[in-house]
Amino acid sequence: MWLLLPLLITPALGLGMIEPPLITRTTKSNPQERFVNVRKDQFSRTKNDTFPMRFYYNELSATDKNIVVFVGAEWTINPSGASGGMALDIATAIGASLFYTEHRYYGKSKLTADISASALELLSIDQALRDLAQFIEYVKSNDFEGGQYKSAKVVLFGCSLAGSISVWMRHLYPRLVDVAVSDSGPLVAQEDFKEFFEVTTNVLRFYGGDQCVQTIKDATDAILAVANTTKGDELISNTFNTCTDFVGSDPMNIYTLFDGITTVVSDLVMTARPGNVKANCAKIANTTISNPMQRLATWMSERIGGGCIMGQYEQMLELYGNTSYNGFVAENRMWRYYMCYYFGWFQSTTSTLQPFGYNLPVEFFRRNCRDFFSSEYDASMIEANMRRTNTFLGSFLPDHVIHMRGTEDPWSVLQPTLRQNTSKTPVYEIKASHCRATNSIQDSVTEEIRTVKKKVLQHVKDFIRQ
Repeated sequence: MWLLLPLLITPALGLGMIEPPLITRTTKSNPQERFVNVRKDQFSRTKNDTFPMRFYYNELSATDKNIVVFVGAEWTINPSGASGGMALDIATAIGASLFYTEHRYYGKSKLTADISASALELLSIDQALRDLAQFIEYVKSNDFEGGQYKSAKVVLFGCSLAGSISVWMRHLYPRLVDVAVSDSGPLVAQEDFKEFFEVTTNVLRFYGGDQCVQTIKDATDAILAVANTTKGDELISNTFNTCTDFVGSDPMNIYTLFDGITTVVSDLVMTARPGNVKANCAKIANTTISNPMQRLATWMSERIGGGCIMGQYEQMLELYGNTSYNGFVAENRMWRYYMCYYFGWFQSTTSTLQPFGYNLPVEFFRRNCRDFFSSEYDASMIEANMRRTNTFLGSFLPDHVIHMRGTEDPWSVLQPTLRQNTSKTPVYEIKASHCRATNSIQDSVTEEIRTVKKKVLQHVKDFIRQ
């Protein structure tokens, strides 16, 4: 997930994963906030310490005996996730109660006193998957609601990383998970995720034309042309409203500024609704502003609500060095830890098919990992962990998994394709951006998405009967 903060753009905030969009359809029932104690270290033979894992529970009717779990990931959960959206549509279709789980370390599901590097050692996908398994075991036991769900069929639904988790749960725990539905969940770990901005460019060009892409390139070329001069640095600071004075003599400052720009541009594509990219590209390519650098900066200022953008790496270090759960970028610090040690997913601009006139290299992100977490961090760490992720989890689709991918989603490159579509593992492509299938059927932004979601519901019902 990334977070566009109202007063500050923090570069490299999660590299494009986002939490589910606002859920608009709700039930009359009020979800109950509950907790279950799960093990801090799910794989320790000697330590049995626990932490309270939060979840919301919505018993839709007295006769509901099945379970739908809307899976949380790198965000703080709220009651709406257990009272609306596609998860509610699925629960209603199969006669199920609806649950919404919170990922370890996030929200109220805290393990430790802080989020220092040593405290985050138990933040891993393996631990999170086992947390969810323990949660399902608990709900299906006599300890929850008198055993009401002991014979329940279980459906997991999630978008983005939560979609990935849903698929991996069906792969690793088929005895606990009967069906998994993923919206936009990437399944492949990859350090240099240069394809992210290739898709971004294609979307910008399709809806905004060549001039939209060319303006972005011309603007970033202009930054490089004037950076590292007194007047040039001052011009950049004033034009882009940097939070602190931009100093172009340090390449890390240039990377920091550019990373902030890529964050705002890619956010446009990631969260796009019909007509949104076209309207924004018209502003980016507004020729009434002759200077392309000013043109891009004017659009960015409007996009972020007049906030500032980071222009110094030291400021980034200060923010991400805060190890308090209440830190300004606390959730993004934890998400960054996930990427540094397990997934990579660093959105470089090393491809020639991207809209920015500069190279934002993978080494910039590796430097983040070293500076935020450990001076001993190096490429071999992430490479070993990515191999393990792809070997034991990877892009394999077990049966009874349903996947939806948006063709305009930059994350689609790491998701299942139509080549993997079978009757037991349906894969659907929709003309949409990231996580556009998470809202309820009645709130679908296009008729195509509505049709696909109806097919998904039928697959779930068919798989539950098997």
